Amino acid sequence: MDFFSGKKLKALTEEECARIEDKDPAGTYDSETREDLYWIIEKLRQGRKDGTWFERRLYNKFRDASFGLLINRDSETDYSVNFHGNVRVEAHFKGRMRASGTVVVAGTGSVLGDIEAQEVRCQGRVRGAIVASQKVEIASGADVEGEIRTASFHIDRGARFEGRCQMASGRKNPGDKRSPLAAGTRI
Repeated sequence: MDFFSGKKLKALTEEECARIEDKDPAGTYDSETREDLYWIIEKLRQGRKDGTWFERRLYNKFRDASFGLLINRDSETDYSVNFHGNVRVEAHFKGRMRASGTVVVAGTGSVLGDIEAQEVRCQGRVRGAIVASQKVEIASGADVEGEIRTASFHIDRGARFEGRCQMASGRKNPGDKRSPLAAGTRI
């Protein structure tokens, strides 16, 4: 906060400037941090006409921000995540996960359940079906068991995959809008 000491700010406090300045507009953050950042961006939007050059610069950097979701706490019960954007799993997650962007299962993460996204990058452990419209990558040291359906599949040396992989460039029936993981739909 020393950088902001003595500088005149109109829309934000020094603490708010310090919290948002070093963040990435496309970064992945836990839900509490995401909520806080969106609140600060809204304050910048409301004060953009009267704000300082620094606040206007921050607003221009973050006005189209789309923060990804970070799951960094273990889930104790089954639940579903439906998220518009990217998801990063650094803890143990149990349930169904759908994302419009990329799902990354970090080396410290594990997913017990189905994943559906554009891309899935596994560095940790997955037990369940994976459907990725673009690609699935399994990194060295990762452990995946289950069915995979994707257009592109890459597995590094030293990764473990047990299951079946179907290379598909899209849905078999273009008129079918159901999720590939919908009940009764086999992979």
